[in-house]
Amino acid sequence: MTNGLLLRADLHNLFDRGLIWVDEQFRVRVKAEAAHYARWHGEELHLPARTADRPDAAALRAHRREVAGMR
Repeated sequence: MTNGLLLRADLHNLFDRGLIWVDEQFRVRVKAEAAHYARWHGEELHLPARTADRPDAAALRAHRREVAGMR
């Protein structure tokens, strides 16, 4: 599988709603509306060693723009 993020159900829901996203440095960002999850804000993703297995930066950028409303 390529371009995937393995998220538990609650985080996946927040991601789909744009309340959390991943920034350019592969850190988790959390909007104020999801304050219960604020402890995740700034956490770095645990990336696979192989670059080819990592989440696609362009897809994460599109998610930030289109879903999370971040520029």
